Amino acid sequence: MDALVGSDPNFLPGSWLSAARAHGADPAEADRYEYDARSVLSVWGPQSTSEGGFLHDYANREWNGLISELYAPRWSSYFASLEEALVRRAAPQAIDWHGFEDDWARLTTRHPDRPTGDPHVLASGIAATLPEAE
Repeated sequence: MDALVGSDPNFLPGSWLSAARAHGADPAEADRYEYDARSVLSVWGPQSTSEGGFLHDYANREWNGLISELYAPRWSSYFASLEEALVRRAAPQAIDWHGFEDDWARLTTRHPDRPTGDPHVLASGIAATLPEAE
């Protein structure tokens, strides 16, 4: 999925994050502006704002890089907590989603601003892995 959306220029966070960084007068300010741009996509700032204002995931995007860096690990953590709860025969332990996503928002990973790959070829590859309809 991440590769597929990476083949379309409309699903690349590189331009969004680079534009935010460009407003910084120095590296520290550029990092802060990138955090702000990333937090809009995930936590919307402090936990009280995110959860108290019901803004968590309000502006989420199915963008290249977000799927592999944020959403897939988040789903993996969730399913791992459920699996562990089944093994322990207990309720799942609470996950600090805000902390998880705030860690991602504080990254400064560079992302492409130009698409790669052929969407038809990539989608066909995904379709080939799916079971046939009965």
